[in-house]
Amino acid sequence: MPRFLHAAGAYAEFVVGPARHFVQALDRLGHWESATLPLAGLTAWQALTDTACVMRSLSVLRPGGILVTLPAPPEDTLVRQAAEQEKRAVFMLEPDRRGLLARTDLVGEGRLAPVVNTLLPLAEAAKAHELVETAGEFGKTVLDVTGGA
Repeated sequence: MPRFLHAAGAYAEFVVGPARHFVQALDRLGHWESATLPLAGLTAWQALTDTACVMRSLSVLRPGGILVTLPAPPEDTLVRQAAEQEKRAVFMLEPDRRGLLARTDLVGEGRLAPVVNTLLPLAEAAKAHELVETAGEFGKTVLDVTGGA
């Protein structure tokens, strides 16, 4: 997820990115559970707590309200409609140290539990993509780049 919105492009055991995109993994979690925390969880965390403080659609927002679109930036038409109604339509998701630390704090307190639904070796990355694209399952699909799955 480092340098998001830029495409990832590969799987690797190690990755380089800005320091603000990383936090120390919790001792109480394994590598695979730790891998579930950033993307979906951080998206929800930022959308609900940092950006919008919870909202459903443009039509139910008060003037000055913010509509957060996921997983892609809002269309220009939606941005214009929002502005005409004195509202904002924005896209947000950036790896962010504060959000990651807040999530690890929740895990550390036992208030949040990462769920690994499927763990596959890196050699089965294509199968992992198929599972994610069909969705409908609870939990994350995680690739083990260490070769030990």
